[in-house]
Amino acid sequence: MSLCAFHNDSKIKDKYVSRHIEDAIKAGILSVNLKIGAVFTRKGQMKCISTRGYVVGTVHLNGQRKQVKAHQVVWIAARGPVADARVVDHINRIKTDNRISNLRLVSFQENSKNRRSYSGDANPAAKINKTIAKKIRLDHKKTHSYLVTSENFNVSRSLVAQIVRGELWV
Repeated sequence: MSLCAFHNDSKIKDKYVSRHIEDAIKAGILSVNLKIGAVFTRKGQMKCISTRGYVVGTVHLNGQRKQVKAHQVVWIAARGPVADARVVDHINRIKTDNRISNLRLVSFQENSKNRRSYSGDANPAAKINKTIAKKIRLDHKKTHSYLVTSENFNVSRSLVAQIVRGELWV
């Protein structure tokens, strides 16, 4: 599978995409293997991966072009249209695993619980972890200076202060 240029995912949520998918399936433009979660167009299997990690493709029907996610196509082929205020969710959180057995319909709120946590060690931009925070506390006990400790660890004084006060990395 390859990374493809694909418009912002929010555009895919427009209310006409679901209908477009249904019509494309009925017209034979789209076909689905539910067991393996593969979607096929007349040109072959959808294999493009969006920047957000979903298998995607463009469906041309009646002079209109709509961008669709493969998991939405699989769901509609197997279960019908997606109800308002619901989204198709990957149970195992693997965005390219579009088997019908791995898909479920959930509310937006339930789906947002699957988002990656960016707090603590999970934040890819974090300069420190619990071990370093512990070392910062020990260093501050020796130096009694936020400035010196911040320079020793190449972090801000305010970060050192928050760690020492127990507000962060407890």
